[in-house]
Amino acid sequence: MRSTEPQPIRTGGDPRSFPDFGALRDEMSKQTHPARPDIHWGEVEKLALSLFEKNGIELQTGAWYTLARSHLAKCAGMNEGLSILGAMLGHQWAQFWPQSPHARVEILAGLFQRLQKVFRTFSLVSADRSSLLNLENTLGALNDTLFRQELQSVSQITPLLQQVRSAIMRLENAPSPELASTGIALSKPVESGSESAEQHVGERSPQLVYVIRQEPAVQVEVQQDAPPPPKWGRAFASGMAAAFVVSAVAFTGWHYSTRPSGEALTIDTALQPLPHPLTSAEIASLNIDTKNDKLAERWIRQTSSRLNTLAALPPDWHIQYGHGLVSQVNALWPGRPDAKQLETQWQQQLALNGMSADSLNGWHEGMSKLQELTAQLNALDGHKGKYITVSELKSQVFAATQAFNKTVPVEEQLRLMNIRENPQMIPAAQKMQTEQHLKQLITRFATATSDPKIN
Repeated sequence: MRSTEPQPIRTGGDPRSFPDFGALRDEMSKQTHPARPDIHWGEVEKLALSLFEKNGIELQTGAWYTLARSHLAKCAGMNEGLSILGAMLGHQWAQFWPQSPHARVEILAGLFQRLQKVFRTFSLVSADRSSLLNLENTLGALNDTLFRQELQSVSQITPLLQQVRSAIMRLENAPSPELASTGIALSKPVESGSESAEQHVGERSPQLVYVIRQEPAVQVEVQQDAPPPPKWGRAFASGMAAAFVVSAVAFTGWHYSTRPSGEALTIDTALQPLPHPLTSAEIASLNIDTKNDKLAERWIRQTSSRLNTLAALPPDWHIQYGHGLVSQVNALWPGRPDAKQLETQWQQQLALNGMSADSLNGWHEGMSKLQELTAQLNALDGHKGKYITVSELKSQVFAATQAFNKTVPVEEQLRLMNIRENPQMIPAAQKMQTEQHLKQLITRFATATSDPKIN
């Protein structure tokens, strides 16, 4: 029997190197299998808990665990899984895997769509009202988190939340209990930070405690000395003079002791924040003489110079700039672990925006297949009795189409955005996919043109 002791879970990294993740992925792939074989949800739960223990929680395993708990324990299980995901998304947004916004949206949208289908299979009775209310609160908090990250609409959480609220209203308006209680064992509390979702899993499931590292509170006690009573008399003038001398000496010593060194000034200059245009409020607060022609001419001349500089920047300027910053740190402090960690984080960030080989070669493969088909058709000219069947033609056209579909050209993505009469009507997911594609192209361009020595 599985232990029921509290099981702490932390935020994990990339799980793809763990054998349990491969087994879990194979089991969940049955959802899209043409034969639709049965999914063993108990095994999915077991593998997910094993990954939580070995690697920690990340979005993909957490989503599959939520589906498993929903099938095994109805509303209480769904609330348990979503509570853990809500804690991770609310407190560890910058840390959890995967880092790609497109991948996160894809996982969340798929999860909420499947949870809607699972929820429709529930036979709800009046005894489920408490679990439904807890589920509504959890979904509401998760909805707020996604709203702050501007992912509320593309994640498709709203239909599930409306589905739960409609079920609550139906139970509240029902004249009498529809059916007897089903007696499903609820899960044990799932704690996230200072809050816990008070649901219970079956007897075999351990209590999950999501650990969120928080900085300890710092208490500062300020003691103020009472001001000395004023002194009057002949010593007043001499005291003032002595105080002035002492203050001057103290200020001079403080100035020289706190003055930054030349090396520090050089480093600070190299890491100055990038300039940004003044905001409307800042412009309104300036008291500029608009009739001062010299000031206007100098301002416009400097602005023109800055625009020329921006126009001359290469498309991968920000990547070259990042390489320069990393190389700067490695040259100044070689061998430091935190400098090496900084370089690793930069390379990982570039890898997230990288383009896969299939996406890179899709257009070339499609054109090659069309050229082969063209050559084959041209070879039939002037040869009586030789022909290509419709079936062969369809097969070759299909193969070329599949190759082209590996990557929709960014020109086509922009065309689809331009056909919208109002830019506000462009779906957020469509804008995010196009933006991600542009980033991938620029990153690939930087990789192809950069000096290998700086990578």
